[in-house]
Amino acid sequence: MQENKDLLEPLRNQVYEKMKQRDWSLLHLSVVCGISDQTLRNILTRKRNNISFATIIKISEGVDIPLTTLITGEKTEGRKRKYE
Repeated sequence: MQENKDLLEPLRNQVYEKMKQRDWSLLHLSVVCGISDQTLRNILTRKRNNISFATIIKISEGVDIPLTTLITGEKTEGRKRKYE
């Protein structure tokens, strides 16, 4: 039997780390990202696993982590964001 991989785990880990580094609350993060605090809470607590690409971009911009890094968990230093 194949185990389901949580594809949002890298995103969750990095967002939590940035929140901790910056001493941000979930409410502050939601304002910075332009996403409701309930939506972010559901994403971060694994109650919501199906999120739009537009939401991922908002989170990426809000926490200032390159999109590819946020999705894969791998650092891509030296590369510029293609959507800027």
